[in-house]
Amino acid sequence: MLRRYAIVAALTAALSGCGGGSHAVPKDAAGTPASGSKLSLSVPPPPPSLAVPRRAALLGTTPAPPDRSGRRSTSTVGHPAFFNGEVALSNGVYYLQFPNGTAFGYYSYLTDPHYIYHFDLGYEYVADPNDGKSSAYLYDFASSHWWYTSPTFPFPYVYDFSLNAFLYYYPDTSNAGHYTANPRYFYDYAIGQIITLPGAHLVPSKLTFAGGSTSPQGVGAYPPGGDPYHGAAATADASACSGIATASSTSPSSFDSIVVTPGQPGSCTMIVIDASGGRTPLPILVTTPPMGSITEFPHGGGSSQQNLAADSSGNLWSTSVFTDQIVKRTPSGTESVFALPAKARPECIRSGSDGNMWFAEFGTNQIGSITPAGIITQFSLPIANSKPSCIVQGPDGAFWFTEAGHAAIGRITTAGVVTEYPTPAATSNEVSGITVGPDGNIWFTDYPANKIGRMTTAGALTEFAIPLSNAGPSDIAAGPDGALWFTEIDAGLIGRVTVTGTFTQYARPSTYYDQPNTIIAGPDGNLWFTDFNGAKIGRITPSGVVDEFPTLHRNTFPGGIAVGPDGALWFTQAGSGAIGRIHP
Repeated sequence: MLRRYAIVAALTAALSGCGGGSHAVPKDAAGTPASGSKLSLSVPPPPPSLAVPRRAALLGTTPAPPDRSGRRSTSTVGHPAFFNGEVALSNGVYYLQFPNGTAFGYYSYLTDPHYIYHFDLGYEYVADPNDGKSSAYLYDFASSHWWYTSPTFPFPYVYDFSLNAFLYYYPDTSNAGHYTANPRYFYDYAIGQIITLPGAHLVPSKLTFAGGSTSPQGVGAYPPGGDPYHGAAATADASACSGIATASSTSPSSFDSIVVTPGQPGSCTMIVIDASGGRTPLPILVTTPPMGSITEFPHGGGSSQQNLAADSSGNLWSTSVFTDQIVKRTPSGTESVFALPAKARPECIRSGSDGNMWFAEFGTNQIGSITPAGIITQFSLPIANSKPSCIVQGPDGAFWFTEAGHAAIGRITTAGVVTEYPTPAATSNEVSGITVGPDGNIWFTDYPANKIGRMTTAGALTEFAIPLSNAGPSDIAAGPDGALWFTEIDAGLIGRVTVTGTFTQYARPSTYYDQPNTIIAGPDGNLWFTDFNGAKIGRITPSGVVDEFPTLHRNTFPGGIAVGPDGALWFTQAGSGAIGRIHP
């Protein structure tokens, strides 16, 4: 499930009316002084060398716009010397860290290895200065500036030839291996100020208009299905989409530079053209019901809904984390609200073979059960501040749960007998999602250790390290292919691991500000997941093909997801106060 710190922060912002938007950056600004009131960034140490790098004739040219079709090269041939020591991760993603421990970060190569897509900087053209230092000239397509950096003059220090200044690119202190983005913060040593430069231009998502929707979608800073193109600098060539969809530009203040409106059912490809001339294919899909059709219904859980599960009678049960309630919704739509003790903070809820629903009370350190009639029984855990998070019934008939407070997996019988199995101390806390695997073992996500864990019903533990560092594993589910599938809330990816520990990771159409949250196996043979911050419902096939469907509003914050009695996927929406339904 979603890390509780993220959901509390997002829900607090939503409930207080704060959208938490990014700071606008003028697209044509060479370097805009940043408001000190918005920053807690300290002055960095001076660069290790103040020698101005050599200028070359190349710096007076503008490289051709990159091919932004999303193709990644997995070839290791022809990589510039600057990238010596890089580590190949998966899906064409590389990671580079210099000998002094400073990270260049995560990036992918395009088919031409002189072009890279840096996950924080955006598109860069790389040229060799031939100075014998394995250094690099970088042409930054977001700002149209040439930079210089090298392993001996290490990134995040760069020399900006447009500003004639040394810059320091601030790391993202909340996301190791990454740097500030949208806006990107730099320290300009020439003027002694923190400045911003235009943010990265990301490849827009495929826009899917499902269920006969006529609602437009934006391709801007906070789109339902796209990525940021700052201001009104981007245009679209919609000539290939005649009748299927149209495009128009909007005011920069709306955070959407392009709005796409669906027409008749069909598929086509628009071309997004940014200010630097980059031409990016934007696939459009307009469908008819029922696939992907989303409907909303009022819900008693209000604006703090968290998790969702169905019982054997077709009722849907949800937890309301801030109002300390459990809500039962019958197939006919009748709802009953059951109160819990104050600050119970119910999180995960699952059905049991005893006919009751079982849930974790994060706030009061208890495991609870509730009968179909609403009678609640609570069992206290023996260790204080265990902070139970998610729960599932195991093949042994007992319920297994994660303990975020002191890194353990708990087991409780229906009579309330509790056994606890610690996970490695190095993980410190916050084991999170949990499920039963196809091998009959208990599988869980270990967020701080960046691992997927497996525990037998006898308590024997094995953990598998995720190849991508800082993936942020959140929720996990058994798939129809005999593997385990999990969400990566920090990396924005969907992961798959076999029962023997072999990993595959799949990129989604967009990972900008997105947080894939809970995941389940759907009735259609696919996996379905919620995108908490991206306000989307996602579907991934066992072969890794991803489609995403925007919810009806931007700040819905979809959380839990479950298969309902009608064969549709139902999901909670903490931001809208409604419960959603999407047809597979």
